[in-house]
Amino acid sequence: MSLKKRIGSMIPYPAIAIGRKVVHFGPNRCEVCGTATRGRIDSGYGFPVLEELQVVGGLKRRKDLCPVCHSGSRERLIWFYLTRHHTAFRGTGAAMTVAHFAPEKGLSIELRSRFGSGYTAYDLAPHRYRHMNDVQPQNLEGLTLADNSVDLVVANHIMEHVYDLPKALSEVRRVLKPGSGLAIMQVPIALKMGEHRDGGQNMGPQERIDVFGQDDHVRLFTPESYEQSLKSAGFAVEPFNAFADDAALATQWELDPFETLLLIRDPA
Repeated sequence: MSLKKRIGSMIPYPAIAIGRKVVHFGPNRCEVCGTATRGRIDSGYGFPVLEELQVVGGLKRRKDLCPVCHSGSRERLIWFYLTRHHTAFRGTGAAMTVAHFAPEKGLSIELRSRFGSGYTAYDLAPHRYRHMNDVQPQNLEGLTLADNSVDLVVANHIMEHVYDLPKALSEVRRVLKPGSGLAIMQVPIALKMGEHRDGGQNMGPQERIDVFGQDDHVRLFTPESYEQSLKSAGFAVEPFNAFADDAALATQWELDPFETLLLIRDPA
């Protein structure tokens, strides 16, 4: 661990959050957390395969992340849809059970603020999180949640990590309320790749970087292969294009025009 990270680990997170708000204060406002900031910071990776295959969700993007809550274009896209179209977000006091896996900082804070005890964050390694101290341990390939118990599952950029993809998708479908439940599970999507890539379970870190664009990824999806994986698991999939919904607002929010939000439901 670097000296900077060691020093940072000794500072209570609330103090860090306040410091970020002071340091980055300015005339703009984050669409997710609402913090007033001077602007956004860069995001993404520079690995050649990501550029070569035009991997949405992996490419470097300038001025993309909120410097306080670290929400990027992906989180803004999700928040754009939820606050404009999901009934529980358009009113006040709606009760909803939310299961948030690998919780993004900005989304987790806002979801907990709205749904209180109905919101639970989960991760395979809960100790990684500093902004919340009650992340519960869960493995997406073997959930302990009850059948048909969750109204909203948020599990972004996880399915490219799991070894047993059909099992993980089956578990999400098992816990999601049929009909009314919604799952949001974005993944990196390669726009210029002819066929789905898999098999990273048997590769080393550098080979995974070369093939998939990250050292802990075991597959890389095309738009068609991810949608087919979801449908094979029994889900109904509805694409949502923010620019088709409201081009002016999507532009104002600086959403990624190449990222489509998939609305995933169990139609049973």
